[in-house]
This record gives sequence, C-alpha cells and structure tokens, in this order.
Amino acid sequence: MPLSKFSFSRNGEFFAFANADDTIVVARLVDGKPVIENTIKGFAVKALALSPDGARLSFCEEKKLYIVAVATAEKIASATSKIKKNSFGSAVRFGPSGKYIAVDGYYDMKSDLITSWLFRFDGTILTEVMDDGLSEGLYFDSSSSRVLSFVGIMGHIGAYDLQGKKLDSTYGYKPGHKSLVMNGEGDVIIVMSNGTYVYSISDDDKILPIEEGEAGTGVKAASYDADRGMWNLVAGDSLVRRRRPAAKKIQAYKLYEEGRELLKNGFVKPGGMKLLESVETYPPVNLARLTDLLLAENSIQLSLAGQIFLKQYQLGLNENRVPKLGVVFLNASFMSGRAIKQVLSGSEAQKAGLRYGDIILSVDGKPVSDNADLQSRIEGGAVGGSIMLGLERHGQKREVSLRLEPGLTYSDAALNGIIWYGVSAARAGKSDLTDWSAKEIRRLAAEFPATFNREKLALYATGLEALAMASRGKATDAYDHIIMSGGIISEKHTWLKKTITTSYLGNMFKPLYADKKKLAYILDIKESDLLTPDGQWPMLVSFPDKDGTMIEVAGGAAVNPTASTTEKKSSGGVILLE
Repeated sequence: MPLSKFSFSRNGEFFAFANADDTIVVARLVDGKPVIENTIKGFAVKALALSPDGARLSFCEEKKLYIVAVATAEKIASATSKIKKNSFGSAVRFGPSGKYIAVDGYYDMKSDLITSWLFRFDGTILTEVMDDGLSEGLYFDSSSSRVLSFVGIMGHIGAYDLQGKKLDSTYGYKPGHKSLVMNGEGDVIIVMSNGTYVYSISDDDKILPIEEGEAGTGVKAASYDADRGMWNLVAGDSLVRRRRPAAKKIQAYKLYEEGRELLKNGFVKPGGMKLLESVETYPPVNLARLTDLLLAENSIQLSLAGQIFLKQYQLGLNENRVPKLGVVFLNASFMSGRAIKQVLSGSEAQKAGLRYGDIILSVDGKPVSDNADLQSRIEGGAVGGSIMLGLERHGQKREVSLRLEPGLTYSDAALNGIIWYGVSAARAGKSDLTDWSAKEIRRLAAEFPATFNREKLALYATGLEALAMASRGKATDAYDHIIMSGGIISEKHTWLKKTITTSYLGNMFKPLYADKKKLAYILDIKESDLLTPDGQWPMLVSFPDKDGTMIEVAGGAAVNPTASTTEKKSSGGVILLE
C-alpha cells in the first residue's frame, strides 16, 4: 500500500487507509487493537490524510479534493483546482491546526510542471489559496504559519505565508526528494530520492542546509521523537537515531549565510569577516557552495578567497588529533555490526589484515550496536594504543588486534581548504604556492593514512601540480604529468573534471585550456563541450603567503608567478583587504 494512502492522526489514536478497491477504512486503536469507525466507498482515491484530531478525513481523486466527517462519513466540503490540466494525487497533508490542506500533484508531461496546491478549510468551505507550478511538495511548519515548497528540479526551498505570499527562497539543495519533516523547533529533515538526508534549520524565514548524511541502506522516511529530542530515520529494515547537530555547527552556518548575503550584495569586507568567523566557529563549514561568489569574475577580491581557504586549512590541520581506525564502512545496516567498504592504503588496519566485507562485531569484547557506538568506542581510545576487534569474515568469527593511529578531527576542512587555496594561488600568479599546496596534500596522505584515501589525494595533488605547470606556460608538461600520474581523470575521480568545466570556475583553470584537444581527451569529454575562459590571468591582487602574511602588489605592476621584486610582504597574519 502506498504511504500516500495511509495516515495517522497526530495523537496516533486514529488511522485511515484505502485498500485495493479504493474503499477507505477509518479505524481507532482501542487497547492496542484496531476498531473500525467507518468505511467510505465510491471514490477513486489517489491520496488521503486525517486531520490532527482524527475528526475529519481529506482525500483526493484526480481532479477533486474532499473533506469528510469521520464519525458519519458525510461529505463536508469539496473543491476543484483552478488548474484544470494538472491532476491531484501524490500526497495530501493537513496543517497542524487542521485549517489548511496541502495537495501534491504528479508531473504533467504536457505542461512540463509539477504542481502543488494549498487550500483553506473554514468549517464548511474549501478555498484554494495558491498553487505552485514548480513544487514537488508543500509542507507545513509546526505553527502552521507558513508552508515550505520544495522545488527539486531547481534545488531550492521556497517559503510562503498562508495567504500564498512568497517569503524567501533558499538554494543549494540537490534535485529530487521524497519527503520533508519538521520537528516544531525550527529543524527540518529532507529525505532525498538518492537515500541521503539533508538536515536544515529554519531561521528568520530562511531554510539553511547544515549537513548532508546517510544511514543504513538508504533513508526512506524520517520522524521526530520529541520525548527523546532525536530524529528517527527509517533505513531499510533498521531505525537509525540522529541528534541535532552541535550548536557551534549551526551557529557557523548562520554566520555563513550572513556572509553569503553580504557578498552577494557587494559588501566584500563585512561578508569576508562573517565567513572567517564562520570557519573559526566550525572549520569544516562547507564553502563549496560559495565558490561562485568567492571565485567568480568581478565578484570579490581573489585575495579574500585565499585568506579564507588558508584559514580553513590551518584550523583543520591544527585541531586536536583523534584516534582513527583506517577503514570506510558500507552504507548498509547490519543488526550485529558494521561492514567494511574499504581499508585505507598504508593504514594500520591494512597491516593488520582487515579486508573489504569484514563485519566488525565488537571492540575489546563489547558488542557494537551501530556506527555511532563504534565511532565513540574508537575515539574513546588513545592514539598509539591497541584495541581488539571482533569480526566476522565469510561466516567465520575471529579477533584482530591493531594500533589506533592519529587522525584529524576536521579532515574535510584541512583538505578542502588547501585544495582551493592552491587553485586561488595559481590565479593570483603564485604558482609556487600552488606547488606548495600540492606538497601539503601529499603530506596529509603520508602522515594520516588512517584518515585520508591516499589514491584520491594523489589525484588532487596531481591536478594542482598540472595547474601550476600550465600557469608557468608549460601546458604540454601539465598534460603529460596528468596522464603519467593516473591516466584519464574521469576514470578515477571527477574533481578536476567538474571544476574545470563549471562556468564560473573555468577562468580559475584557464592555463589548462591551452590545448583543448588534449584537455578534452584527459577529461574524457567532447572538445566542443569545453568552455572558453576569457578572464584575466593572472589577476593583479595581493595574496596570502603560506604563513598568512600578505604578498602585496606594489604600484599595480604585473604579478610574476615566481614572486618578483614588485611584490612585498605585510606581516600580521591574515588580513582582510578593503
């Protein structure tokens, strides 16, 4: 039975469903047993929902929405959409107050639209308040003071008041979603069609994405347990619990959003200060969604981007070391343990003989309940100390002893920061700093084998080394370096392919476009699909050296990639330029 044809009242006392012949059954739980309250026949039911108090039932056919009294099965009201060509169907939802109803439709091939509708119920009358011709779903907030519209094809959430007035739009979400759930405390979980979930917060009529995660074999649904203050994620046959993200992470993303808004409106210094504060509050804050503002032509100074990325790297590298196991787990839930997807090359786990498919059952003799439990056990150990893992391999149980290695708490911050610092440095004419960035990436791989995928980091480093060579006018050497270091990029990892072919980033890699035929071959795409970068190279801006001091450009002279005498350093660490 589709979930759209099943509904509980808010208190869980009543439930309703439509069976195979579209007979609607409304039942009540009495001492844990269902007692049928009423049945409704004669409708081609597409979706249904019970009001929060269980007194009314709303359901839709293809072109009509109804409200029925549960006790008498009598029709109270009905309505037909003003949009005749699009049909109701995929979901019906009551707002918390029971006075508003949202209806989601299906994709219409003729109009190329997915429409959702909002209706107001005034006791005896249903009135259409609005229709959203792009929405894949309308969802009520906890106070029923607004609705959220998820537009998957455009990757954003729109907020409307209950009169249909647009309040705000937030971009940055991936297309395709299954459901959106709010907990009444400003938190939102969006279950995506690819099995991941996006944790967001509602703040001043904005919906801010905080983190993307995954659980089990893929998240299918979510609910909020107010008593425990935890989210329940349904993943396959398992129930996975998630707590609210740490307060500092939420605060960092609020600062991030403030900085983004300031940059978007041309306030460079205030926006930059907000971003730096965001990174300092929570170093792994995802700056990837800001590259269009940080690195776009004529948007903000390249020096500011360099300072922010360098600060992120420094904070990520200098954070306290934590014990790491040196394995990556499958996105599958096992009731009795965790299955290994990959053993990181050069790690103690590899030396101890751990393999793909091994299922970790226990740590030091104590059973592992889930991934969070395993993570806390590992991080509760001591760097350099030994642990005994109980595992299962091909149905056989065994024990393996291994040493815990030092890892980075904020490994993503360190890696993302140094990559984009190196890219920015090349554009600023500082290819020597791009080379240094590549060396730092290789050092991370060597010093923290239990944290990083060595092969993947080698490809990041190769991309930066090639960019540095091309920046010095040696594009042929750059292409040869990529081929000899790992072959066609797209066969192993897509970072360079994605970034070099993105419209607002093409100018960051302009030197690699010297020979489009070779570049197209390396990226495994058609030459005609490549961009035509036309931005200035290099850019005449000051840029932070690897120690944070600013290398300034004197008198507007051209920037020399090898730090000519026209450049001078200013001390004092990271400085935001006017």
